[in-house]
Amino acid sequence: MTMKSDDFSILSPEAMLAKFSPIHGGAEAIARTHEIAERCNVELELIPPYGHGTYLLPEFPKPDDKTANAYMRELIEERLSNKYPAAAQTKEMRDRLEYEIGVIEKTGFADYFLIVQDLIHWAKVHGIAVGPGRGSAAGSIVSYVLDITDIDPSRTDYSLNAS
Repeated sequence: MTMKSDDFSILSPEAMLAKFSPIHGGAEAIARTHEIAERCNVELELIPPYGHGTYLLPEFPKPDDKTANAYMRELIEERLSNKYPAAAQTKEMRDRLEYEIGVIEKTGFADYFLIVQDLIHWAKVHGIAVGPGRGSAAGSIVSYVLDITDIDPSRTDYSLNAS
């Protein structure tokens, strides 16, 4: 089952009526759909930088009552040597890693990184393609160490190369 050839665009009420009128009960289905839509009352608070609200992020479940910041740091330390052997962990790389972690902690995005790394891990385990990475954190050491991306910043940012 695919959705490659179907049209999922939003149609005007007149176009929907024309499309569904030939179907038995089509006009009634459209009327019922309108009734349901009228009963829905959803207000979405826009988050910065586009809105003036607050960030609405779910909380990632963490072991042993750890904070999101502490658990994210723990995962990074556990996984760091998988990506960067001790010899590749230069002072410059460690400084950049600490800077990135500090930005994530300061902006309150540790739960977000924990959620994304969990989703990506699940997708990879289940054979779902996720791509090499994208977004503003695609080239970060944190994203690479947590397996959110496959982009090694030391290969793309010459300022991190040890040689």
